[in-house]
Amino acid sequence: MPRYFRVIFAGLACTAFHQTAQAETERVTVTASIPESCRLDASDLVIAEGQPSAQGFAWEACNSRRSYQIAATTRALDPTELVMIDYDSRSLQLSALGRTELINRTGPILKRVPIALRADGLKGVLRLSVSMTAI
Repeated sequence: MPRYFRVIFAGLACTAFHQTAQAETERVTVTASIPESCRLDASDLVIAEGQPSAQGFAWEACNSRRSYQIAATTRALDPTELVMIDYDSRSLQLSALGRTELINRTGPILKRVPIALRADGLKGVLRLSVSMTAI
């Protein structure tokens, strides 16, 4: 190989080595900001007078580390009306005032939760609304 080809080849090899070494020492930092999002989607549960029960599901989805409360809201109940709710394996009697705290949670969650209502002595239609509130 002629001498000038050896010099060009050696120069190209040194340049390639320098670029490779430089690429290995560079660092890239990537950051991302994900907004907090909490949501509750629940089945419409309605019990008509004389109907004993209703069943459905709720989807709880939250990517926050904060605490939140799940509550049920209905019309005010007459003292002779008794309504029980099963929410995520917890059984509670609904408050006669119309708002019942069901469960407090902390941290991220993505969960399908069963809901069941059992009624005795209803004097009218009962609609259940389930909500999520940060605490």
